[in-house]
Amino acid sequence: MKLSFSTASFYHWPLRFTLGLARELAFDGVELVIGPEYLLRGQRGTQRLFQELGVRPLSLHPPLLRMPGWPMNHVQNILRAVETARAFGCEVVVIHATDAWVEGNRRWREYAAAMRAALERPGPPIMVAVEISQFIHRKERHAMDDVDTVLRFVEDQGEQVGITLDTAHTGANGHDLLALYEKLRGRLRNIHLSDWCMRDGKHHRHLVPGEGTMPLAGFLGVLARDEYAGLVTLEVNPLHLHAWSLRQGRERLADSLAFARANLRATEPEERAPSLGGGARS
Repeated sequence: MKLSFSTASFYHWPLRFTLGLARELAFDGVELVIGPEYLLRGQRGTQRLFQELGVRPLSLHPPLLRMPGWPMNHVQNILRAVETARAFGCEVVVIHATDAWVEGNRRWREYAAAMRAALERPGPPIMVAVEISQFIHRKERHAMDDVDTVLRFVEDQGEQVGITLDTAHTGANGHDLLALYEKLRGRLRNIHLSDWCMRDGKHHRHLVPGEGTMPLAGFLGVLARDEYAGLVTLEVNPLHLHAWSLRQGRERLADSLAFARANLRATEPEERAPSLGGGARS
């Protein structure tokens, strides 16, 4: 298991600062979310920055906003995302679930074909992890809003395709986190870890772990018990990290990491606990 955090948590700060935090706090690496600075530096310039700071890009996530060369259409950006992740030596590339309304329709088939084409390209092996969507903000429902449909899709694609489980999405969608984990555990390759709660009739998502109502402590204990071997990626909203302040952002990220480490250690066999110190390397 490797502990990481999303560079989107500090999307508004220079990437050098974000990667410096990863090194200082002894994360195993980061999830690189393509942002404006990537466009300015280019692929090679961004790779040099990772090398200079000695930080590993463990996973890659396509841009959150519209950016030149990165289509928002999921089908069109799969190939670009997989190629870029391979160039960085990532273990996992996160791809959002298709917005096809019906399983097996044309949009669904195009999505599956694009994924197969990307994985068939020459290059080092990589895992594509389809992220289960949050659907409470949408009027229409998509086929992959149903987790059984997601699971069926990834199993049809073969061993190079798995699932990214977002704990905040899970809460917002009204799913039981531990029950969902048991259903998906065989295909989980990445976990986006953050909290969620309902307050004043509103969903509050991507909170600092421990500041919402999700059973994250128990969930992390189950991951340790099951010797989960994938990524655990802290994905906290910059507002909830108080990331307008460098000091507060750093402190709250450190608190989030400490929460994850403490609960992963809590149920591990005693002889394995030292492997989680100083970055939870395994």
